[in-house]
Amino acid sequence: MSSALLTDAILLAGLAASDDLTSWLAREGLTDVRATDWPILRLIAPGASALKDLVVPLGISQQAVGKSVASLVERGYVQRERSDEDRRVKRVTLTARGRALLAAADAWALDQQARAVQRWGEPEVLRTTAILTRFAERGARVPSQGRNLRPAGGR
Repeated sequence: MSSALLTDAILLAGLAASDDLTSWLAREGLTDVRATDWPILRLIAPGASALKDLVVPLGISQQAVGKSVASLVERGYVQRERSDEDRRVKRVTLTARGRALLAAADAWALDQQARAVQRWGEPEVLRTTAILTRFAERGARVPSQGRNLRPAGGR
């Protein structure tokens, strides 16, 4: 199998997952959330993150991270605050609305995983997850190539 076919499969799977997530968000009435918000929300979820710490894992510019976070702040999913240790550092945390969104999304994701296990079996799902995780980790180490996560509203 050529690497182009693997890359195509990964990209198409990502698009399908994004479409599934977008459909679920619409069914839940969360029309102000985009699939492209997801990586930022997931990185912030464990706790407060400095804006600059989101740049490398996302592979986008600090300006793009700032715009996406500003959009999430406007929509009430995250909040920005100055660090107590270094007032120059802006930290972002999930709001109650952001935490509720991720809790609902976690339930949806577990349901999606259970469906995949039913369809393909647990060993196949675990193997695929491991491979995709390695690809995602590789991507996090690659400097930004001009990728942009557009905030809702295209701002």
